Amino acid sequence: MTNLEQILYLKWVGNYGENNRKIGRWNVTWIGITMNKIGGQYSNDGKKQGSWIEIFQNFWTRAQVYEFGGYFNNLRHGYWRYLYKGEIIDGGEYNEVGEKSGNWHQLSDNFWDESQVAYSGEYQKGKKIGSWSILIRRTTNNKFQKIGGGSYDKEGQGIKTGYWIDLSEEFRNSAQIVYSGEYQNGNKVGKWNIFYRRAFDNKFKPIGGGCYDKGGQGIKIGKWGVLSEEFRDVSQIIEVGEYKNGNKTGSWSSFYRGTPDNEFKLIGGGFYDVRGQGIKIGRWIELSDGFWYYSQVTNIGIYQNGKKVGQWETFFNYGGQQKIGGGSYDKSANGNKIEKWVELSDRFFSNSQIFLKGSYKDGKKIGAWQIVGRNWNEQDLSLIGGGSYDTQGCGLKVGKWVELDDWYSSDSKVTYSGKYQRAKKVGNWVVIIDYLEYSKIQYDI
Repeated sequence: MTNLEQILYLKWVGNYGENNRKIGRWNVTWIGITMNKIGGQYSNDGKKQGSWIEIFQNFWTRAQVYEFGGYFNNLRHGYWRYLYKGEIIDGGEYNEVGEKSGNWHQLSDNFWDESQVAYSGEYQKGKKIGSWSILIRRTTNNKFQKIGGGSYDKEGQGIKTGYWIDLSEEFRNSAQIVYSGEYQNGNKVGKWNIFYRRAFDNKFKPIGGGCYDKGGQGIKIGKWGVLSEEFRDVSQIIEVGEYKNGNKTGSWSSFYRGTPDNEFKLIGGGFYDVRGQGIKIGRWIELSDGFWYYSQVTNIGIYQNGKKVGQWETFFNYGGQQKIGGGSYDKSANGNKIEKWVELSDRFFSNSQIFLKGSYKDGKKIGAWQIVGRNWNEQDLSLIGGGSYDTQGCGLKVGKWVELDDWYSSDSKVTYSGKYQRAKKVGNWVVIIDYLEYSKIQYDI
């Protein structure tokens, strides 16, 4: 189980028999509420039997999908369907050994409210075979419409072959990206194109692409235009450069546009080693991991053998470029932060300009650190939190701290005040909203 909400909120409730086997009726509780209709029956030897309603693999608050059908001796059999927001969606059939068989309409493993993707095609002995369609819909209860697809090998090995239109792994309403090109023995070959459309547009437009080696190894070669991992409507970033042996090499440039109607503008970039090892060298202008329209943050400095060295500076580029932070890395190319730094919060944006100010020693925070902030229309910074790290350089919080809520902003000023002991919260912590005490949280000493 890797879904965080399932780890926190999902529990199966039932009885165990001999040899620690589940027996009888088992049900689910979700966020403390018993869901009596979800679950099913175990036999006395611990095998699922009869009718079951199970939660979907990716089940969470915004993906409340269930699967229902029958079990025989712990194997799914017969016809299974999906249930999503009171709507029954057809699935397909399992054979006598619990394998998917025949025609299926299955939801993607990452199906959720903003990414309603399904696949339609034929299974043979649990493997996809022949022509498959990729379907999407943008709102619940609308019809699924074909958006892509291709063919699997006729031998029933589940290997993609020939021309395909694939969806990006992060495909959703605000990041509708598709790839088109040829497969050979399950690997991409030759020219592949990347297309994108806005949330409620109908037409896809080309936005990038490049070539894979013709030997069928799936290795990128030559010039490419690739989209950033977080590409979406409000964070449209394209990186342009060359690949050698599947690694980036030489000069690479980063381009950004705020809306699909604007032109892409150069905003960053740098160099990779010419040997094709994919190692950054020399001066770079890097975009922050959370770069988007209201958080246009870049970092400028030097790489040595793939490690940051010397002074690095942080700039905010929304409404004009402004230096807002930075600090130094050690010159031994270990990539460790040293001395004084001004860092940005993980969720820094125009309406939540939060900074962390303090010192590093060998890559660990040490001594007093301040948390300061300002609204988008303010120039001066105000102290809003902070505390101390141990003086031994272990990076452990000690003593009194005032911490900000993860979603702190000018519209939601929530902080927590209390003490750390051996890097753990102890005693009473006070919840403060708009500078007024709201409640207390008790931690064990």
